Amino acid sequence: MNTASRFNLVAALTVATAILAYCVAEPDLGLAAFSMPVLILSWWSGRSGAPWRMPRLAANLLVLGAVLRAGFNLLKAGSPVVVSDLTEFLVLIQLVKLFDRASPRDDAQLLTLSVFIVIGALLTSNSFLTGVFLLLYTPLATAAGMLLQIRVGLGKLDRAGGDRRKAELASSAGSLGRGQMRQFGRVVAAAVLSSFLLAMLAFMVTPRSIGQDQFGSWGRPRGGSSSVGFSDQIRLNEQGYLNPNDSTPVMDVLVRESFMSCTNCNYDLRSLELQSGKCPRCGRAFDRADRGSIGHQLGSIYLRGTARAIYDPVNFSWRQEHTETSSPEDAQEYTANQIVPLPVGTGRPNRVQYEQIITIRTPSRGDQYFFATWTPVAFKPDEDQRLLVSTGDLTLRRIGGVQGRLQYTVWSEPAGELTEYTERRVPLGFQTGRVRDLAEQLLTNADIPIVPDDRSQMQTRSAVSLIQNYLRSNYEYTLQMEAPAAGEDPIEMFLFRTRRGHCQFFASAMTAMCQSVGIDARVVLGYLGAEFSIATGQYLVRQSNAHAWVEAQTAPGRWYTIDPSPQADIDRLHKPSGGLLGRLKRLYDTMEFAWNHGVISFDETRRISLFKNTLSEGRLRDALQRARELFALARERLAQITGIEAIATRWGGLVSTVSALFLVVVLLRKFIWPHLGR
Repeated sequence: MNTASRFNLVAALTVATAILAYCVAEPDLGLAAFSMPVLILSWWSGRSGAPWRMPRLAANLLVLGAVLRAGFNLLKAGSPVVVSDLTEFLVLIQLVKLFDRASPRDDAQLLTLSVFIVIGALLTSNSFLTGVFLLLYTPLATAAGMLLQIRVGLGKLDRAGGDRRKAELASSAGSLGRGQMRQFGRVVAAAVLSSFLLAMLAFMVTPRSIGQDQFGSWGRPRGGSSSVGFSDQIRLNEQGYLNPNDSTPVMDVLVRESFMSCTNCNYDLRSLELQSGKCPRCGRAFDRADRGSIGHQLGSIYLRGTARAIYDPVNFSWRQEHTETSSPEDAQEYTANQIVPLPVGTGRPNRVQYEQIITIRTPSRGDQYFFATWTPVAFKPDEDQRLLVSTGDLTLRRIGGVQGRLQYTVWSEPAGELTEYTERRVPLGFQTGRVRDLAEQLLTNADIPIVPDDRSQMQTRSAVSLIQNYLRSNYEYTLQMEAPAAGEDPIEMFLFRTRRGHCQFFASAMTAMCQSVGIDARVVLGYLGAEFSIATGQYLVRQSNAHAWVEAQTAPGRWYTIDPSPQADIDRLHKPSGGLLGRLKRLYDTMEFAWNHGVISFDETRRISLFKNTLSEGRLRDALQRARELFALARERLAQITGIEAIATRWGGLVSTVSALFLVVVLLRKFIWPHLGR
């Protein structure tokens, strides 16, 4: 294979990697399917050297078509996404350029276009798969650029003519020997390795958030059918199919168990008290007893985001109960690592608390809910936040946007209860009608009093379980959404006509039935974490894990989590699949977690912490001091061996060191380096 053929192959692979990187980042599988055959055809036509060149008129018409398409996309979008449209335009121009190469200058333009396509891909998405394509693109682009330089040099030599030596070289200008290719490979490897090292240094040193959002948002908003995903709105009057296949990762959740009790005086400690390191009663120092990740023991976890307790029979929707701390104007500023206690009771002695370290991969640009298991007793943001804490249902919500990742810690207590319990401001709904008649019939058949004051706490708990089991046993779970008829209440439609629906119908029906017989209940929206990775020790929560369930109050201030959806359907939709494909998917998720944790999550906070720890602990200073001591010791030993006392001085040692390094370079250049190419 001669140099021209090698360049044709490497250039085709370089362009293919760049285009695939963008198609993965966007994502746009249609563009990838269209581009790859064109690339293969271009490579095939250029196997012997110069590829086939299309007529100039045809190339100009294709470029004009690409320009018109880009302009149409910009005018069609309500909010133009410049980066996506521009990168797609460059891909189309790249495909035209593959058949319009008559000189090395055209080849250089081809490689330059691929660089800008890769930049567009990185601006569109920072996913793990995009990073993999970037990793493949870097050595290919480096090799293609060097081969292009060799082609240019050999071409000049071929045109030189004249003496016999140049003629001999020109005759072999189309190929490189095996030894030359080995040398070429080493040069490419050295260049790529140096680039990676410099990039890592720049990655760690460069401040974050410089120029962020200066070009608007990346990526193109996609339309289409509804898909499963978290929303603080309950959809009961929509029609169509709810697509459950959006496997986009949303957050990573580490759950740890902590025992909170002083070993000296048995004082019942809280997680927030442990931060001081001393018992507030006896003053004795204590150690925190963490068991590490316990996700493999817990099974599935319910990560609540928000709750809806008031039903609007006119608009057929649920809304949050308004309290004195439910308005965005009531939000407060909290500093990084500030532990914020929540209004919950003392619970039981020696109780267990679950510590959850939650990393949201792509936070909302608007308000963002803080997800946690019930009952949250305290939380700690990892950076300054403006948060709204609703005392009514313990909903945590960040007001305003955030740059980059979002990480926080929440402590939850399964046996927790609200201390600042207040009666409901709005009366319970569904006090009359078919929903109440159905709930009364169930309780009557089970000999459970209908009047709340006549029921014990145990009977109230039994009533809740009765309603849950009734819904699970008599109704079908489906993702096919059916809109109610004109004037028909969607909850009554689910209970008495269709008898089938998704999780929001099950949760709404149970909440309505509980409220109708005097049991305070609310619909909870959040995620069901069912995918635990032993490799990372964390839960991976996806968009498709969005779920709705119920929290019911069986005693003043004591709420319980109940899921009325059929258990078999919950497992089918939320638990990871087995088999070879399932294992490969989990392996990919593990690598993606490492990518997000080590690269994407390396934000300004971690960057400052890295250098702050290094400098504050004196590690860099100690290393420099140690190097100076070793250098001084080496000067003294060398002065003793040679008998030249001047070497022991600072300047003498510097001169001798430079001379020794120069001698080493000369020896390597003369005796070692020539043999490496053989």
